[in-house]
Amino acid sequence: MKRKTNKLILFILVIIGLSGCKTYTIPVESFKNQFADISMEDFKKVYIDGAIYGYYMANPIDKIQCFDKSGNPFELTISPAIEIKFTYGKKQKKASFYFDTVILSDGIVKGQMSRLIPSLTKEIPVDSITKIEVMNDGKINRYVNK
Repeated sequence: MKRKTNKLILFILVIIGLSGCKTYTIPVESFKNQFADISMEDFKKVYIDGAIYGYYMANPIDKIQCFDKSGNPFELTISPAIEIKFTYGKKQKKASFYFDTVILSDGIVKGQMSRLIPSLTKEIPVDSITKIEVMNDGKINRYVNK
């Protein structure tokens, strides 16, 4: 009986978590345009309220132009909780990064996959990307100084 109750509670938590997460899309060309003039020199040292991992370097983007599920334009305000997911390659692999760590340089998208392990990064050729989604991961983190 206890096992069924635990599974039910887990199921309900997953449903609640998924329902609160809005996902937006960014066309690849729009992504390229919005990241075109950003270099590593533009990144800023930022701190997150209540974070145990100190500071990290973040891109200067404060808002991103995207589309909601109905195809309506939407301007999403960037926070430490915003994640970006790329679908890429022939096998349609997926990779998620924290949005504020992403950079596009020389046709390669690079970003951090973890705040606790900053060296956990990935590089994706921008021309292999077929879909870009952005979403709030639900964490209530906010910048202290961005």
